[in-house]
Amino acid sequence: MRRRKRSLMAALGLAGVLGAGIWTLAGHLQARVGEVRQHRDAQGMPLLEFQALYEKGRALVVDVRDRGSFEAGRIAGAMHVPVDDFESAGSGAGQVRRRAQGRLVVTYCSCPTEASSLRAARLLSAAGVPARALIGGYPKWVEAGGRVERGAPPH
Repeated sequence: MRRRKRSLMAALGLAGVLGAGIWTLAGHLQARVGEVRQHRDAQGMPLLEFQALYEKGRALVVDVRDRGSFEAGRIAGAMHVPVDDFESAGSGAGQVRRRAQGRLVVTYCSCPTEASSLRAARLLSAAGVPARALIGGYPKWVEAGGRVERGAPPH
């Protein structure tokens, strides 16, 4: 009986330690989600707002996904600059700055949290290029019936 009681107490102690660890991890994840939401709220652009700018030609649309995703389908007229190019000696920001010509830059990706497009928009803004990230990205655009292009872009 004593041995059983000790085993039960040890199991309960382990469960308590695991529970505390899970609780701590959940708190950390919740804080991270809050941080992503804060960036999204500050730099995210709702689809309806984007559609109005897009239709008037007042936005430079930048696809920050990899080449394969870009060629599989993109917002019609989008420029391709992978997100990693924004961190390499400003080459991505320089390309975008030259093409923006006073238009707002709207980045997009296919991430559920817009992680890549938000990162690109933050890096562009830090480089002095006004930029926002499309909330919902490419999947939301397609769902809304937006115009798409496929294949390699014309040179």
